[in-house]
Amino acid sequence: MKKIACVLVLACVITAGAFAQQKPTTAPAEPAKPAASSAPAAKVFKNSIGMDVVPLIYGLYTWQDEDSYTYIKVCFSFSYERLLVPHFSIGGNLDTWFGNLNPTHGDDKSDIYFALSGEGRYYPMANFDKLFFGTALGFNVYSVDGKTKKDRGGFVGLLFAVKTGYKVITSKGFYMEPSLSYTLSEGSSYPWHLLPGGWDAGLRLGFSF
Repeated sequence: MKKIACVLVLACVITAGAFAQQKPTTAPAEPAKPAASSAPAAKVFKNSIGMDVVPLIYGLYTWQDEDSYTYIKVCFSFSYERLLVPHFSIGGNLDTWFGNLNPTHGDDKSDIYFALSGEGRYYPMANFDKLFFGTALGFNVYSVDGKTKKDRGGFVGLLFAVKTGYKVITSKGFYMEPSLSYTLSEGSSYPWHLLPGGWDAGLRLGFSF
């Protein structure tokens, strides 16, 4: 009986070992965790609107200058720019001012200037970023007492400009843009600083979105 019992115990041990070998020896693999999300990409602005502050400041200054030949009341210069592809943009510029012209300090004349131009730009760094080179083509009108004749000091003609500058833009879209431009345009017989022509420095402030 003892031999039979030993044989049964041995058979149970061998059977248990066989079942143990059939069980997986490694724990089931844990489900793969999702990859850590990468840092958000910088926002790319597609549109910009701005205003040149140099003409505005100069107009306000001469408005109060009684010794000046001109008495400007309003002087604005607006711009719009649209990014077409990463390195190229197109846009438009609107310049206007009106006031009183007093070349003889006694014979007041009203004068109005209006200019509209299209502009294209190239950004080597892409996406409204830093350095740019641009060119503009349009037309402008200057009238004295409603007359655009040259013998009255006015004119109507085309303007062409080349420009380079540096756009500093924040993550919120506000930008500051100093620039240097050279403009070819009709002129007036009156010596007036804000009429386009030759070299000119500018400073534009605005928002991109």
